[in-house]
Amino acid sequence: MPHPPFPGGHPPPSTSFAPAPQVHLPSNVLGSGRLDEEVSCLRTIADCLESSFRFHSNAMPVMAGANTTSAEETCEFFDLIVSLLSADSDPNRLKTLVFDVQPSILTLLITLLDIPVPQHQTANQAYLECRVLIVQTITKIVSLCTDEVSGPLLADRCAAALAQSNFLSTAVAHLHSQTAGWMRDVDNIRVAYAECMFVLVMRVESLAAGLIQLNGVQTLFDCLFSDPSVMVRNYACAVLRVLAERAPEQFVALPIVERSVQQIKVEHSKYVVILLFETLSILFYASPGTYLDRVHQDAHLMTEFFDIIQTFLSGNTNLDVLTAVVKVIEAMLLLEGSTCGAKCQFTTRLLTQGGGKVLLQREQISEEIQTLKVRTLRKLIQACTSPKLCEQLHDAFTHFFPSLSLLVNADGSGTAPGQPPPCAELRQELALTFA
Repeated sequence: MPHPPFPGGHPPPSTSFAPAPQVHLPSNVLGSGRLDEEVSCLRTIADCLESSFRFHSNAMPVMAGANTTSAEETCEFFDLIVSLLSADSDPNRLKTLVFDVQPSILTLLITLLDIPVPQHQTANQAYLECRVLIVQTITKIVSLCTDEVSGPLLADRCAAALAQSNFLSTAVAHLHSQTAGWMRDVDNIRVAYAECMFVLVMRVESLAAGLIQLNGVQTLFDCLFSDPSVMVRNYACAVLRVLAERAPEQFVALPIVERSVQQIKVEHSKYVVILLFETLSILFYASPGTYLDRVHQDAHLMTEFFDIIQTFLSGNTNLDVLTAVVKVIEAMLLLEGSTCGAKCQFTTRLLTQGGGKVLLQREQISEEIQTLKVRTLRKLIQACTSPKLCEQLHDAFTHFFPSLSLLVNADGSGTAPGQPPPCAELRQELALTFA
């Protein structure tokens, strides 16, 4: 699975910001081990950020003549926070800076998010970008505190801080399709929350359970199939894939197969397509009876499901996409094979509707893709467990054999002119297929 396979990283700022405000890190602090100075520096930045953001949110009075920071300048505080925290990944240092100084920087950032957006700021791009940067900074802090170096201790502290402040509830609310007001018109805030949710469920297992309790699966399901932002769909699908592995029972009541088939037909993001195919294969293995029955009992769904599989198998040369498609094919073949011919519609279609031919076409594509196709052919042969399927396989194999014998030559003597000999991995798959 691509984690996360999304180009561009964080959403680009929506406006050009003014130079950074005059808040400087003490000399020789970064990486110096002078923890007391780093604590003081972080506290100064946090205080400046809080006072400035509250001022622009009309959440605190300001004395006449006070020196205030513009919304554009306020955005620069977030880079200072991340630069200071990421200068040294020592877990004890991060524990002190992020959690031991009260209020913790995570708590402060979430508190600022809870401040309502004043009406006069709904069109202020710099102010709205500040809110996006708050979420992105929370994401970066959690990432720093949950890497392999930091271990489970800081991950637990992150989970406790986020749970205490109900951050997951806020994130789910922002992603919900019925969220009202200015947020519906600002893609970046939804993207930031979706990305943060992905990092949280990937890095902190208890937060995945918390998300499920908040009906997060349904919310992400709705985002995946209705949100206009491709980045939100990317992250929503990535989170659903993780949850499918950890709590597949949460998907049984959802029309995940039906909606996935429809979405794959129209989806422009190859990452969503890959993740949807992978999610389906995970769910098929987790609850084989449920999804096998669902596909077999709906003739129209079976037809559409097979058609998209056939389309991607024959017309896609992207290795990641094809790998995901093959996973779904292998899952269906294995599940149908286990029924001893009682349910074999997908296998039959693959045998009789040109699937074998597609699997054996040796085009000018990578050997990795060719190997995947031959492996799928082997799984197809293994799935033929009933006399009827074996007869169909026998008829089809008379057409398969010439192509197979050309591919299996180790020295390439039998390959078509201009084509290279097969690689060792491909020959191994072919040998297993013959066996």
